[in-house]
Amino acid sequence: MSQRGGAVQSHLRISDRNIDSDLIPEGECDMILSVEPMEALRYLPFLSPDGWLVTSGTPFRNNDQYRFRGVELTVRTRPLEALDVLASYSFLDSENRSSGTDQNGLQNRPEHRATFEARYRLPYGFALRGALYYVADQVVYSRQEPVRQRGTGDYFLAELRIAKTLLEERAWLYFGVDNLADANYQESYGVPGPGRVFYGGLEGRF
Repeated sequence: MSQRGGAVQSHLRISDRNIDSDLIPEGECDMILSVEPMEALRYLPFLSPDGWLVTSGTPFRNNDQYRFRGVELTVRTRPLEALDVLASYSFLDSENRSSGTDQNGLQNRPEHRATFEARYRLPYGFALRGALYYVADQVVYSRQEPVRQRGTGDYFLAELRIAKTLLEERAWLYFGVDNLADANYQESYGVPGPGRVFYGGLEGRF
């Protein structure tokens, strides 16, 4: 649950009587399960005097020296009065220079990103937007020893949206689709991205 970073906690209460709250008060927890010893210390005040603490003995190791080098290019043009086109590309070379680490690069930082976006204004207040995204050469590292590097896989994503202005451009009615091709991808290893998503709404300005 916490692969994207940050601490995650969950309270579990089991009883043969009614439970008035999902949260466990401090000093009344019967067992704490933790995958990292420093996180176990964070929640130690919740443990009851007779409670059990079950945790991994391997602390998570932070890295303190990174180096980033890269380039980003963006081109925006209007070939037609009603058409706006934007294209961008970025290259990122990241290196982990921390002492005592087996990770040469940095995870979840793709080397290549490319975006192509087009907006077209149609008659009668309609507007059409389409976008393509490309992500390549992203790696993650295992938490266990020996450290192993693996790729998350390159992927393309496509989006499409149509909108209609209302009330003299004080409101917008829109409908769109994200991940149009229903691509199977992951931004972090083991955490799949959402599939095809349809959405719509109405926005107003007063």
